[in-house]
Amino acid sequence: MKLRHLAALAASTLLAAAPALAVPPDNQPTSEYTNNLVGMDHVLYVTHKGESKRYVDQHNLLQRVTDHTESILRIKQDFADQARAELERQLQGKASLKAFSMTAPGPLTVKLAGNAQGEVIASVGGFSLNGYARVKKSWYAEATISIRSNPIWISARYNPYSGQLSDAQVQNLDIQASVDVDTVFDFIPGFNALFTNKLEDMTLAEIQGAVTEINNARLPTSTMAFSLDKAIPPGAYIVGNTDVNQFVREKLTNFVAGQAIAISLHGERVYYYNGRSSFEQNTLVVEIPGGSRIAIAEQPIFELVRDECYPHQICP
Repeated sequence: MKLRHLAALAASTLLAAAPALAVPPDNQPTSEYTNNLVGMDHVLYVTHKGESKRYVDQHNLLQRVTDHTESILRIKQDFADQARAELERQLQGKASLKAFSMTAPGPLTVKLAGNAQGEVIASVGGFSLNGYARVKKSWYAEATISIRSNPIWISARYNPYSGQLSDAQVQNLDIQASVDVDTVFDFIPGFNALFTNKLEDMTLAEIQGAVTEINNARLPTSTMAFSLDKAIPPGAYIVGNTDVNQFVREKLTNFVAGQAIAISLHGERVYYYNGRSSFEQNTLVVEIPGGSRIAIAEQPIFELVRDECYPHQICP
């Protein structure tokens, strides 16, 4: 992660405030000094024909892409919240929920590929569900519930001239819940079937919602998924002799049968200030046949500051 620090003025101010301490070598965090988030850049990375370039957003459009990425990825947390609420509903009056966690490892990916019929087929998804719950029925009767799914995928048609997805169908969804009972008792008759069927229905609704969000979360007049045609304006970003806007337009309009373009959405929790604060760093990556790669990412700007909790580390 690249650190951008305030220059000489900020450094002299810091030294004046704490004359007994020196700024650490290479501006790296120590037990006395830590990173504080002071801003966020939105950056375009382009790799094409062996050349790589980095551009900081000059048009306030790249941020719209990362904002849309965040709103689409939010379906994972929405699903976890709904799964917990459904589990509590199933347990009501029968047992109590003592612990619960639900994650959806992996990025959300949109794969676009042309077929022999001249259509462009989109595969949306690629992440799995991984859950755990601890349930207590009485002081002597507890159970652990494990929740797993296969990778979740939806297939849809992609219109390369409007950027819209349509006719979405979920492919081979399979969610399993297993109950490990610590003591011999009749847990909840029919629990597995009732709970997993409900989870599958919720998953279908959430992933369909992601498709709708992909269609809707676009800049006005955009005719391309994720508004890439607008976020990368004509003539703004040149790599070698290639206008990145024209290159992206061509690749996302003229699909070659058997070749796929993969657009993946990543969200990573980043901790700073010695782990006491965090934010979600969102990135959209486009992988194009032939080795070209485009990434639009949030780039945090950190400032090195004196840790107010040092040396006792008793701050919350």
